[in-house]
Amino acid sequence: MEGILGGMIDAPLKISVTTSNKSSTITFTPTELVKKFFYRIDKQGEFKDTGTSGIMMPGSSEPLPNYYVMVSLPLGKHTIEAKYIDSKGEESATIEYPFEIVSLTIPTAPNRLIDPNTGKVQYMVFWNTFEQREYVFRYSLNNQSLDQVAPEYLSGVILTDLAPGKYTLYAQGEAQGEKTNIAQVEFEVQ
Repeated sequence: MEGILGGMIDAPLKISVTTSNKSSTITFTPTELVKKFFYRIDKQGEFKDTGTSGIMMPGSSEPLPNYYVMVSLPLGKHTIEAKYIDSKGEESATIEYPFEIVSLTIPTAPNRLIDPNTGKVQYMVFWNTFEQREYVFRYSLNNQSLDQVAPEYLSGVILTDLAPGKYTLYAQGEAQGEKTNIAQVEFEVQ
């Protein structure tokens, strides 16, 4: 059943991972008030506490936990195990979240903008790279031809004159003969 929190109704803790410049941010989003989060990566060692945020828990003198941690992980497949202590002091079951760190990601759907000079609708897409390098980025829409070159000054691309419909943007970076994975994002123009 989908609710205000979507599929989280069935999963008491949503875990997401974003990566940029060799650093990964792991974010924990619970469906209830939580006193502490614990995690470990790739089943290595003991569970670690995320620490406290400095913001006080509603109706309490206890601080809220940090809802995220930053870690350095290599490219490849990983698993996060997480659990938490709820507001009643009870420990949750351990939740596993498999993920893969790749060299190029498109973290969100395009931002819709209006060009102030022309009045045209534009769609701005940004991507993140695992490493800071002098990449040349190629992209294409609705096929993997990667036949367009993105502007050097932008970690992304601005798309204009798109007819209503569904689109898939594909992008890949290349630096010194090495190519990133092909990242993609789907979006719809109304």
